Amino acid sequence: MAIIATNNGGGGSFEPVSAGAHIAVCTAVIDLGMQENKFNGGFQQKVLITWTIPGETINIDGEDKPRVISNRYTLSLNEKANLRHHLEAWRGKIFSDEELSGFDLKNILGCACQVNVVHSQKGERTYANVNAIMSIPKGMKIDTDGYELIYFDLSDADCLPIMGKLPEWIQNEIKQSSTYKELASPPAPPDDAPDWVKEADAANAAEQQMVVETPPKAAAPAPKSGNVITEKQAVRLLRLAANDEKAVLDIIAKYGFDNIADITEKSYDAIFKEIDEALPF
Repeated sequence: MAIIATNNGGGGSFEPVSAGAHIAVCTAVIDLGMQENKFNGGFQQKVLITWTIPGETINIDGEDKPRVISNRYTLSLNEKANLRHHLEAWRGKIFSDEELSGFDLKNILGCACQVNVVHSQKGERTYANVNAIMSIPKGMKIDTDGYELIYFDLSDADCLPIMGKLPEWIQNEIKQSSTYKELASPPAPPDDAPDWVKEADAANAAEQQMVVETPPKAAAPAPKSGNVITEKQAVRLLRLAANDEKAVLDIIAKYGFDNIADITEKSYDAIFKEIDEALPF
């Protein structure tokens, strides 16, 4: 199977990758599955692309290791999709019509590029984000050998044993997807199976559901009173959210709103200003 794109940030306490341009090698393409879009209640397929930066190291357990950085994308090659913009800049050419019908992200695994890293501040933490990707300058030779490459594709049930190689925060995000929940669910027993088989399978399915379901979120504060924002204002915020959905949701929640549609005009200016200052759009 494959992670096909078509025209249809993690949790550690380490210092972030330094800001600026870096030579990088793509060492992981990870299918995050169908993730809920908290703005409209729908689902979007997400993918995480990870690069290793050989020119910058970090000491882990007494050993210097190259830094890594990742970016989440919606798995789409729509003309407005960030994934398409970054891949075309990386390749140095636009996608052909044939490629737009289905481009396997396995093609970028093990390939070198330049990533431009920018920092954003949120509370006391500084986050490193990849805001641009460029191809390697002509004539420059980059050693891409010796890296462990990971290609995790949720459309292939054989991928599940690979999950143990992924950081725990990535595993947890994958487990939140509807794709993983369907994959991890055992098939129903045949109609002619003995009753004890059906009962055992039902008990196992219930146990699996408890494992993969995320705990219920605490109730958010009640939205502030007042007229809700206009459609034009909502679209403006949705465009910002397309770059960093989680960060935008966190900021909105601080003002007592579950989603963009509930934001009042009274709170709009303050929310937009905080998003604009906090995130590198």
